[in-house]
Amino acid sequence: MPTPAGTGEATRASVSDPAAPRITITVPEGWSSTPGQGSTALTLTGPEGTSGEVTIVKTDLEPAEAFTQYNDELFARSDFSVVNTLPAEFCGFSGQRLFGTWADAPGEGIDFANRITHIWTNTGNYLVTIHLQGPNTSADLAAAKDTLLADFPIVIP
Repeated sequence: MPTPAGTGEATRASVSDPAAPRITITVPEGWSSTPGQGSTALTLTGPEGTSGEVTIVKTDLEPAEAFTQYNDELFARSDFSVVNTLPAEFCGFSGQRLFGTWADAPGEGIDFANRITHIWTNTGNYLVTIHLQGPNTSADLAAAKDTLLADFPIVIP
């Protein structure tokens, strides 16, 4: 099983659903995390207007359908978007990494980076997402994404 990558604080992300998987990510120096509510396991705050969240959501969908639904919801946030999608399978779980930019008008871009993983358990399927975003002028997002989107340990109750 992978250990959290990068320099920073190993931080557990979990939700109130006792059957949901728990993950541990590394929160880089200069970033902070607070426990979330509902399906939001962690809220992340970084420098220069960067932010993020970790969500753990039960789903009845298979991986491809869950990824499509997540992507559709993600891109509905903005009039214009550009995205690159890479496979991110690990430990036998399907996953994707998404990198791109949203904009409602020229010059107002928000860069984002996501890692989405479909985790199956004996009690159901879960979509675990790590979402990061920040102004497209921020070097801090680029520096933090390798750590925050790295392979992570998973505990399945």
